[in-house]
This record gives sequence, C-alpha cells and structure tokens, in this order.
Amino acid sequence: MKIVLTQDVKGYGKKGDEKDAKPGYARNFLLPRGLAVPAESPEAMKMLAAKEESAKMAEVAGGKIHDLLANHQNLKIEISAKSKEGKLATAIKPAEIISKIENIVGQKPENINPNKPLRKVGEYKITADFVGGNQLKVVVEVINKV
Repeated sequence: MKIVLTQDVKGYGKKGDEKDAKPGYARNFLLPRGLAVPAESPEAMKMLAAKEESAKMAEVAGGKIHDLLANHQNLKIEISAKSKEGKLATAIKPAEIISKIENIVGQKPENINPNKPLRKVGEYKITADFVGGNQLKVVVEVINKV
C-alpha cells in the first residue's frame, strides 16, 4: 500500500516521504494514528508538491549563498571573554558563534564544525555549513577581555 508520511516515524521515514508500506502496518498503525495518508489522497498530493517546491527553493538559495560566501572566504571573528590563566570563565557556545557569523555574512549557517563550546583563549578553525552544502572556513580568535 502506497502512503505518504505526515510526521517523522522513528526507524521508518521522515515527513513527506512516499513509502510502499505493508497493508497491515499502514491500516492498523500508521493511518489510525495520523502518521500517514494514502498516496492517492488530495492531502498526499499537496504534501508531495510542497516537498518538490521546497527542494527547488533550496537549490536556488544554495546558488545565492555560494555567491554570498565567496565574498567572505577566510573570515576571522574576534570574541572577547573574561579568562583566568587562559581558561574562559564562561564557555563560548556554538549558538553565539553562529550568531556572529550570521551578523557578518547575512545568512545563518545550519551547523558549525566542531560543534562544541570554546573553553580556552586562542584561535580555533571552524567550518560553517550552509544550505546547499556550501561551507565557509572561519577563524575564531578568543581574546582576554580587559
């Protein structure tokens, strides 16, 4: 039985995925709980069309981001924080670094690597991942706040 998932189902698929489910699993588990709809239903057609459109939009956005990131290659960000003997009083969280990158570049990265708090004074090489697989290399310099 062909179905379209309306929610993420752990171990089975993500929202919007079209699956060929066993009839009993679909009829007795997925459909009654509202986790899926039959693939022929109008709701499923809307979901698949929206999924295709969002994929096209992500492709267009990926091209724009690539041009935007070309202007900011080898970006260097300075963050000042209180420290004692090289160790920071408060770690600098990845969300703070993402926010700084967003303020400079104008686009929020999806993720940064390494995705862990910075706890010492020094330079850190970080890669910011954007939509469409675009990456930006960033050097974050943590300095002592005087």
